[in-house]
Amino acid sequence: MGTSNFGFKNVLYAITETSFEDEETGEQVEDECIYENTVSNIKYELKNFDDFIVDDSIRLDMEGLSIGKFENYIDFLGEEVVVTVVACVRSGYYAGFSFDYEVNVEWDYNETDNGEDLVDSMIYDGIEYQGLLISKQKHLVKRIDDCIKSCHDRLCTTYSEYSDCLVVTARFSNGETFYEKSA
Repeated sequence: MGTSNFGFKNVLYAITETSFEDEETGEQVEDECIYENTVSNIKYELKNFDDFIVDDSIRLDMEGLSIGKFENYIDFLGEEVVVTVVACVRSGYYAGFSFDYEVNVEWDYNETDNGEDLVDSMIYDGIEYQGLLISKQKHLVKRIDDCIKSCHDRLCTTYSEYSDCLVVTARFSNGETFYEKSA
């Protein structure tokens, strides 16, 4: 399977088989409910996390449909940093569909997808406690990264229960990536 990959770097959680063999005829039959059932099951599991909100109307940076989001607030030097990890489903490159996520870290109209870039923009924009921020920036980046990793790990666990884990077998300079089912 060849596809692009966004949140996950070396794995992809996907449903590549969307049909089954009819026992009576022996023919392959398209499973019309696999998408809805799988997404519904994942939503149900993710709702068990206190910081997850089911929301299928979130606009994504890349193509796909949102499932919901983890939204966490970090208070740092009196400033509120919002870390949002949006769980999403994307169309498979050749067949099926895959699960992914997008990250948004926001402070005072500045948005990025990681802690380091956000801290750089806070310093550049002249936050009130700029000197203190510079001395504590590693601490803030770690808190943001820990928050993102926690969401990443929970998504990996949930996605792996309802889909196949595919691992990278080849990556090309044009961005194309090949995957195969992990053992």
